[in-house]
Amino acid sequence: MADRAGRPARPGADWARNHGRYVLARRWSGLGDCLVSLLAAHRYAKATGRALVVDWRPSSYAPPERNLFALVFEPPGVWDGVPVLADDRVADFAHAGPCWPPVWNMIGLDAAPDQGERGDARAAAALVESGVDVAEPVVVFDGCIAPQAPPADVARRRLLSLRVRETFAASVADFRAARFAGRPVVGVHVRHGNGGVIGDHARWWINPGAAMLAISDTIRAAVDELRGRCEGPAVVFVATDSAEIEATLRQLVPGMITRAKAFRPAGAGELHRWAGSAGGLHDAMVEMLLLAEVDVLLRYPPGSYYSYWGATMGHGTTLAPPAPVPGSVPRPGWH
Repeated sequence: MADRAGRPARPGADWARNHGRYVLARRWSGLGDCLVSLLAAHRYAKATGRALVVDWRPSSYAPPERNLFALVFEPPGVWDGVPVLADDRVADFAHAGPCWPPVWNMIGLDAAPDQGERGDARAAAALVESGVDVAEPVVVFDGCIAPQAPPADVARRRLLSLRVRETFAASVADFRAARFAGRPVVGVHVRHGNGGVIGDHARWWINPGAAMLAISDTIRAAVDELRGRCEGPAVVFVATDSAEIEATLRQLVPGMITRAKAFRPAGAGELHRWAGSAGGLHDAMVEMLLLAEVDVLLRYPPGSYYSYWGATMGHGTTLAPPAPVPGSVPRPGWH
């Protein structure tokens, strides 16, 4: 079948014609950043009565033609009142136009996405915050707009309505039954970067030794607090992106548990930004979900989006992390 111009019909053409005005949420970074930025895009779509197209390509976690969202969640047709297209049809989508911001055009949107951001991130964040609609039929968010996610109670309701793929949910249930076994759990997420450029998070690692001691002290305080109100000794579950961090914490917190997974060599960069990331998708999803299955969650640094799911979806307490310890200069290349 062809369109009126004689071109082959594209899978998303009918959807675009039926919905007209929509928000295109493009993101290619880590799982947490993708998810929280999507919540912000949904917030704007709902406020302005638009539909939502979710395009998480080209994530290092997935083949270039696959939409990562559809690999980790069952794509909803409607998400909290907003019509959604979030499956692999985004790889051959017939975009309308014009777009906001005007840096985008149909040629750019039809081209294979690349791991880069266009437009003014501050302007995008301000648009979401305002909730004011624009004249253009297509609004494109391709940067990190995560700080504009809705309040925690709204975000939790919207995340609860997403269905995690069964393969991840089953692995979470198996690990929880085998390793948590009904005991109180202190969950710990340590976002290190492993030599990658991690922006504002770098200030938390100005003095790595002091940071590790502060983290271990906070873990022990959480274990002691749970001992006072729960039966049985607490489990300490740690999720981190650095083999060095994991090994150091094993020395400082004997008996802690982790999930076996592949790390990159020390200093080689982040787990979600290399050619082998696709092999780590299962581990990344399962650990992210497990951080919601704990009684106390420690996030270091506190603003890491990877542990946003645990902080938002969990029923336990989220502890304030130790403050960054000043005193030395970040490693070269960090900012």
